[in-house]
Amino acid sequence: MKYLILILSITCLVSCKCTKTVADESVTTTTTTTTSETSGDVMGIGGTFYVDTLYGEDASSAGGKIVLSAKSNKVSGNGGCNDFTGYIVMNQNSVKVTDVIATEMFCEDKRAMEKKFFKALSEATRYDYQGKGITFVNAAGYTVMFVTSTAKF
Repeated sequence: MKYLILILSITCLVSCKCTKTVADESVTTTTTTTTSETSGDVMGIGGTFYVDTLYGEDASSAGGKIVLSAKSNKVSGNGGCNDFTGYIVMNQNSVKVTDVIATEMFCEDKRAMEKKFFKALSEATRYDYQGKGITFVNAAGYTVMFVTSTAKF
């Protein structure tokens, strides 16, 4: 049943025009995303990236991956146990991941690492792309995640 709901949710997100309004005390911003936007990759960055480190700790064997696609600024992947999907906005060196939904399977041995993975996604405010890897940095300037285009597990 969970998978049916997830599939229906993803289908709805992919097939319709989605509008989101975000309020921040004195500023209201409306973001509109449609699937008919020009194809390509997010800021020229696209494909599958594998988690190498989380908060300075080796996470290469945990199995986490991120898939970037410019079609509607989508981000998806796996946190090591659960699949996820959401939106990503990358401008210059800033990044924001929003509206993340994930499956809810229980994987006791990967739970702590996956929790760090989703925390790093939500905290990332800047990124640095080095050709085969992306470093995600939080507002305090700390590297929260490094992903590479080469799997190490």
